[in-house]
Amino acid sequence: MNWLIVAVTAAFVLLEGILATWEGTLTKSGWCQVKFPFINHAGIWGDLLLFSLVNGLVWDHLRWRNCGIIVPVCLVATLTMHYTWFSTQDLTSWLWPLGTRSNCWFSLSETGWLHVIFMTAQLSILVLYVINPVPATVAWSVAGLLTIFWPLGIILPCWYITGRWIDTQAIIASLVLLGGTWGFTIFKVY
Repeated sequence: MNWLIVAVTAAFVLLEGILATWEGTLTKSGWCQVKFPFINHAGIWGDLLLFSLVNGLVWDHLRWRNCGIIVPVCLVATLTMHYTWFSTQDLTSWLWPLGTRSNCWFSLSETGWLHVIFMTAQLSILVLYVINPVPATVAWSVAGLLTIFWPLGIILPCWYITGRWIDTQAIIASLVLLGGTWGFTIFKVY
């Protein structure tokens, strides 16, 4: 476990929280009074508590070749995920305090842009993890942490926004990611 990387990852997420406080989007009672504040996004708690551990587990096993390809691809993937979220919601949030009736990229908050950077880095680390060998104990541990993260980061935000626990798209996305996580882990270990 690389505790420095755990701390750096956690510090980056906390920096997002500090910026959200400054922007007034940390809580519903912030000066922006957004409907979906930073602190209520369960995925942020997963970033802080789970991905910091994932990064600490995998960091020392990563080989950094192909980053010139991986990072831009992960940036495009991150932007695509956030645009998809933007285009399917009709509310104000810590990402888009002006709401989703405006231009996606011009109205993305500074905290939102910082989160895009975080997600690009996080996806890049996950891709590097996928293509690099790691000990079986690391692979099983990462699979366990991601098993907690996927529903936390996908289903709970959908519930918070829609008020429904059963959101077909969120359930499908979570099941695909869970199945992929465990299928890949079994393949990676054996």
